[in-house]
Amino acid sequence: MSLTKHPNFPILANHLKLQFTGNRDLYRIALKRRFMQPAERTLARTMTLPCAACGALMHPFRGSYYAATCRLEDSLRCSRTVKASLEYWTVGKALGYDRFA
Repeated sequence: MSLTKHPNFPILANHLKLQFTGNRDLYRIALKRRFMQPAERTLARTMTLPCAACGALMHPFRGSYYAATCRLEDSLRCSRTVKASLEYWTVGKALGYDRFA
């Protein structure tokens, strides 16, 4: 299941922003917690989704960033898959960035 299909996505989408890393077209999805209400922070912190690569249940919001896959300590290979890249692309496009149109 993509983050964009999760029932909480419309609530959290207002707090998500792409941060370009400066390395070609690479980016990460940042969660701007500064302007979030306490209930929204709790929602992000406790939310679970299946890993985009292997399907294992995981917490997608880690600190200030969205992760589509398992933690690197648990499975490095998940983050290196095409499925992970497609999930980041899907979320970026859903956030309305024309670069992904």
